[in-house]
This record gives sequence, structure tokens and C-alpha cells, in this order.
Amino acid sequence: MPPEESEYTEFVNAFLVDRFAVAIENTDPVFVTEEAVIRLGHDRTRKQVRDNMVRRASGDRKLVEAIKDLFRRNPADGTPFNIRDVDLPTNFVAASRIDTVAMQDGKRFSWQRFRETYPRSEGFVSLSLPGMSKDGTVAIICIGHVQGGLSGRGGYCVYRKEAGAWKKMRILIGPRWTS
Repeated sequence: MPPEESEYTEFVNAFLVDRFAVAIENTDPVFVTEEAVIRLGHDRTRKQVRDNMVRRASGDRKLVEAIKDLFRRNPADGTPFNIRDVDLPTNFVAASRIDTVAMQDGKRFSWQRFRETYPRSEGFVSLSLPGMSKDGTVAIICIGHVQGGLSGRGGYCVYRKEAGAWKKMRILIGPRWTS
């Protein structure tokens, strides 16, 4: 049986606190619920990326479950989603809203327009919905952070729930990107 929605929300809260608590105190970060958040890498299909991640995690049944859940919960058609019930003072913005605000001449992204709209932000963070093992003890999420035209990075983060708390694991899995 898959985890309850409240378990996903609990993980997202813990993840945001772990990764962004200092940034949230000092700036006004913008979190984008991105339509095409599963990073595929060069010339790879969604299925190839998922299968490669599953193969690399084959010795860890719970991580394999979480990877499959990640791809199940983040649709290939780029359907936007909402992250609800997050306990932090953050801006969650649909990717289409960012494009509307920051497009210049309807053609290209303008960091100047983005910064005029979100002056206390140092860029934006894109998040996938997390994938989780069936027992709710392993989670994986795709994240990207962009601060300018050639200033960004992203990848997949894996967490395990130990003694009731989410702990980041040092596991390199899935495509990573840097610009």
C-alpha cells in the first residue's frame, strides 16, 4: 500500500527545512512546482532514466520502490502539481507563472524581470513531487536551483527515515546537471 499523502507532506517539510532553512530566514526564495521536473539528461527517454536509476539501486528494494513512485507521481505529460500544507513561509509558484512574469518579448527568459518581481529572491528552486517506498521510510526528490543564465545545478536527493527523522543519504543516483 502506498504511503498516505500526509507522509509525503511530512517529508517535503523536512526536506525544505534541511535544505533551505537558512535561505528562508535570510531571503525570500521562490520554489517552482515545475511541469517537466524529471531531469532526463542528454538524449535519454524517461524510461531509460528510470530504468538506469532502478538498475543502480537494485540492491536496495526500498529505494527502487521510491524511484518507481517518483516517476509515477510526476507525469510525463508535464501536468503541473501543487505542494500543499508546507509549514514554511515560502513562495510556491507554477512554472507557467514564472514564464509569464519573466518572459521578455514573449521569447526568452529575463532575469531582470524575474528579480523585479521577486526582489528578495536569489533565484528559484524547482522541485518534483517526492517518490517514496511503500513503507514510507525512503524518499527521493528531484531538485534544481537556478540563479542566473549560467548559474544553476540540480539532481536527485535520497533520504531515509531513521528514528522518526529524515536523514539525507550519500547516494549518487540519476542524472545531475550544472551550468
